[in-house]
Amino acid sequence: MTTDNTTKEGRRRIVNMIIWEISRRGRGFFRNHSPVATTDNTASIVDSGGQLFYRSEHPDHRLIALRLRIIPRTFPHGNSLWHLMKEFEGFIKTGKAWEYSQLKENNWGYSPEDMAYIQKRALELGYPVVLGSE
Repeated sequence: MTTDNTTKEGRRRIVNMIIWEISRRGRGFFRNHSPVATTDNTASIVDSGGQLFYRSEHPDHRLIALRLRIIPRTFPHGNSLWHLMKEFEGFIKTGKAWEYSQLKENNWGYSPEDMAYIQKRALELGYPVVLGSE
């Protein structure tokens, strides 16, 4: 099931579906571990007036501007996941993934099966992740 990756809004939807998949596997990054799984307790990227923001999965739903070059103190995850958000920002704006994609490597401590599923799902959705040159 490919989603429309020809528009900025379509690419933002693709990215948010990938974030949702990441949140439901492995260590559950981008998910508030409340007992009820909803899209409201999953992080997302939102567009507000043409600016892209990371919307936190935490109950306060803090917005963090993705235009920042360095990882902000308020970002609730580490460098690898910040770089993934920056990669997603680039994809949303241009339609291109980074050559060294955070989705290509397993830097998050997810099982190989979970990473393979996330990569496969990203490709199905229309995200141009580069797989397996190892």
